[in-house]
Amino acid sequence: MRILNENNTLVQTALKLEDARKITETAYQNQAEEFYTTLLEHPEWIAPLKEFSISEEILREDLMVLKELKAATISKNTESKEAQAALGKRDEALEQLFDWTGRYKKVARLALRGNKELLGLLGL
Repeated sequence: MRILNENNTLVQTALKLEDARKITETAYQNQAEEFYTTLLEHPEWIAPLKEFSISEEILREDLMVLKELKAATISKNTESKEAQAALGKRDEALEQLFDWTGRYKKVARLALRGNKELLGLLGL
């Protein structure tokens, strides 16, 4: 598109052809969606692409695939955040368990300090 429209500042500005490509996955997908949506709003800009076997139908299909990818990315990010939250809760519960077992062992050692046999059965 840049080469086909190198002398058409309206197309270059509207499609943001001179903008830097976004780096993050979500930002890149948003940028691509904006490009496709804007391009599809102007059929006259699509006509020159036909010589490269790119039709409006192909662009619409690509936009749909992009939207599916965005939905999958959102789902992945949501699931990832939920998994991280679950891990945090698990780690907190384990920390509480270790604290409790540590206190239990101290009490058991004090209570059974004269009985090595019972301490041995408890693994202390």
